[in-house]
Amino acid sequence: MLEEKRISLGPKEAVALWIQGRDVWNAWVEENPNADISFQNVDFNQHRNLETINIYHWPFANFNFPTGKKNFCKVNFGIGEVSFENAVFGDGYVSFDRATFGDGDVSFYNATFGEGGVWFYRAKFGPGAFTLDAASLGVGGYDFSDATFLGGANFANLVNVKAVTLLSFRHASFEGAFTLGSKEMFSCVPDLVGTKTSHHTSLAELKCASNTATHKKIFKRSVEEDDAERFRRLKELAEQNRDFEKALDFRVEEMRAARWHNKHGFATALVEGLFWLASDYGRSLARPLYGLIGLWLLGAAVYAKASTLPFTYHQLIKAMPFSWGQMFVYIPSSKEARTQGLMALFGEHMPNWLYFITFSQSLLTLVLLFQVGLVLRNRFKL
Repeated sequence: MLEEKRISLGPKEAVALWIQGRDVWNAWVEENPNADISFQNVDFNQHRNLETINIYHWPFANFNFPTGKKNFCKVNFGIGEVSFENAVFGDGYVSFDRATFGDGDVSFYNATFGEGGVWFYRAKFGPGAFTLDAASLGVGGYDFSDATFLGGANFANLVNVKAVTLLSFRHASFEGAFTLGSKEMFSCVPDLVGTKTSHHTSLAELKCASNTATHKKIFKRSVEEDDAERFRRLKELAEQNRDFEKALDFRVEEMRAARWHNKHGFATALVEGLFWLASDYGRSLARPLYGLIGLWLLGAAVYAKASTLPFTYHQLIKAMPFSWGQMFVYIPSSKEARTQGLMALFGEHMPNWLYFITFSQSLLTLVLLFQVGLVLRNRFKL
């Protein structure tokens, strides 16, 4: 007996069925549970005012889909809200590749994607109608909260993410591999708080706006109070997948976001600023190395200038070993360098005020060496 041919609806047939409303659609799916459905290149914006679909449930809230392939590739949802709330997509592959979402909130709240996985590869996101009031309710922007992904979930190379005001996967469940990222900079911190992950999670190409903070923004106040918690979860996911460099980036942003929501005050901000200056939060090896070189040369110049002899090039050359010895006092040969330098520059007795300089130079050397060790640890952590 020949195997029954799988039913496949093309864009025209799929749209004709869809515009009849949810009840007709779900009844058809129940009768044809293994069908393939394609909406490829459909402009849904032409069907915004359907009497058969409530505007608050437009276009697919509470819709069920068959277990075959579901193709939303290159569709255009136009301007306005888009809802797939409580939609059940079945076990077949789902593609939103290169789909375009316009201005308006997009909700996949509590949607269920089957074992075939879902791709939003190069999907173009609009800004959404996000407000701070909506944020406090956990809605607005792009909402995938409480969604279930039984297969892989690919959100790679998203387009126009700089316009996204909220991207929430809060309490979502990922039973397959999960990828989130873009070539662009996110203007918000994706919310993965409370997510469940069972496979690899790739955040390698996830860049948030505050990740590029420079010294000009070092004391900038965090906009969102929840950003610290969101960065903390991103850091945890990066650590679980042994992406320690990305985890460090998220840890830095967590510190920045939390700065203005604790009671530690100016002292903590000052220490954090010095930490940034010394090694970019343990990420830059060049800064402490250049700092050590600068400290060595500056110390040599000060000692040569303070010498009882006229300040000359030769005095500076003599001061360099002395300055090096003051920095690395725990190296045996540095004692001889200090003794010879002391005799060459000051005779037998150095001015009392210079002791403050030598103590400070030794202390700063320890701080910078600690930063070098911290950077190496962060960079080569296994």
